[in-house]
Amino acid sequence: MRNTSDRNADRLAEQIRTWLRPLHVRVLRMRIRGAGPLPFSISTLRGVWGRALRLIDPAAYFAVFEGGPAPHRHPLYIVRPDLHFQPDDPAELAFEWITWAEAEPHYASLLRAWDVAGGMGLGEHRVPFSVIERTPLHSDDDCPVSISEVPWPLNSGEPCRIWFPHSLRLMRHNPQLGRSTLLRKPAFADIVEAAFYRLSSFLAEPTKSPRDTWPPFAEAVVALSEMLDASPWQGEEIMLERYSGRQKTEVQQESVLGSLVLPQGAPSLEPLLTAVSILHLGVGTVMGLGRLFPLPLCL
Repeated sequence: MRNTSDRNADRLAEQIRTWLRPLHVRVLRMRIRGAGPLPFSISTLRGVWGRALRLIDPAAYFAVFEGGPAPHRHPLYIVRPDLHFQPDDPAELAFEWITWAEAEPHYASLLRAWDVAGGMGLGEHRVPFSVIERTPLHSDDDCPVSISEVPWPLNSGEPCRIWFPHSLRLMRHNPQLGRSTLLRKPAFADIVEAAFYRLSSFLAEPTKSPRDTWPPFAEAVVALSEMLDASPWQGEEIMLERYSGRQKTEVQQESVLGSLVLPQGAPSLEPLLTAVSILHLGVGTVMGLGRLFPLPLCL
């Protein structure tokens, strides 16, 4: 017989799924082949795709890359590395491409932009490429799926490591400095809190801030995360460099790379963690930063 604690965990998990049900995404694994060895970085790849999209459909570019009109706009895509791809051929690369249901009216243009980007080429020598495989990862066909339907990849309640393989930039306002600063050793509760900010930004009404539209159970979930058994953050600080189209120059950003351990798992929070494993956390999500990746503790 299941005890009260298990039933409460199931109830909380179901509340989170219900809240996330309206949020639909399309997650595709894209494999490309070049005319020669392909230079690869996510920023370069999304950059050439963005230029192609802006060329063929400026309205789609504004909606998907810029996030549409203010006040609470956000990009409707993520391009990130495929962690499972083991390249045998330097002319082949794989990545994952995520788009929101709100981008569906522009989907034909988004796909065509990949073909146009392939003609533009990658890297200094503009190596042309073509898309040779497009595989849905969370559905049987090439359609958006509710993020609440994506299963947790491990056994429920299994001890796990919460790993951020492509760096994490969580910012918090520092009253003494009068600006936001990087969380250098985020706790598990910081990750859960950031998850509500991130996910609420897609579920909020246009006239309200994401914080004002947190679900009624959010504060209880954050409080629970503070009590769960979790190890301190283990990792390192790194400096990222990327080209800023707005500033027309290379910019540097501080970031952290690492993980923390949940020795008893987090069964009640698994739907929330699953959602941000797809939609990421913090700053730089469109370039694959802030990806939460769960691993069995034995790894």
